[in-house]
Amino acid sequence: MNELELLQKLIEVEEHTHILHLKIQIWSNEAEKAEFIVEHDKGVLEIENIKTQLVEIGDKSYSANAKSNMLKQLRYYVEEINKAQPGLALSRNQGMNLKNELFAGIVRDMNYLIQGSGSSIRIPAYLHYTTNPEGSIDIVELTGFLETEARTLQRVDSPNYLKLRDFMEGFAERIIAQYIHD
Repeated sequence: MNELELLQKLIEVEEHTHILHLKIQIWSNEAEKAEFIVEHDKGVLEIENIKTQLVEIGDKSYSANAKSNMLKQLRYYVEEINKAQPGLALSRNQGMNLKNELFAGIVRDMNYLIQGSGSSIRIPAYLHYTTNPEGSIDIVELTGFLETEARTLQRVDSPNYLKLRDFMEGFAERIIAQYIHD
């Protein structure tokens, strides 16, 4: 298996193991629950095995490409956000009824690249701006945040998908802490 196939297998086994975990929590039939536990434990071992393979595999060109694309994605956001007219702020909801759609979109775009789903980068060319300070985010603050995240990602040496997923988990947590805390 190549690196991308291992990643896809990891995601598949993690999802299946998570479903088993949920079934164990809610199932009432004890015999079936015992089968789920055995299958869940096998899944946990398989996850660890796949993670080891992802670290030890020689050709990590897929994760190197994913890191490169993630950096490009962050830079496209900075570039597009900075195209705003003076005096405007970036809308948090981006024309949607969701209060933090802007941040959800950024994380979604980045996560798409790390999940091995594709290698295309989305240029966020249709960002919504506003003059209303309510429901907006300061452009300088957000671009500074994204530039810091790009520098953090740049420092990920010898990337593999586990390191990139760790970065993404931290990235999402930092966005929540910085912008969605209320």
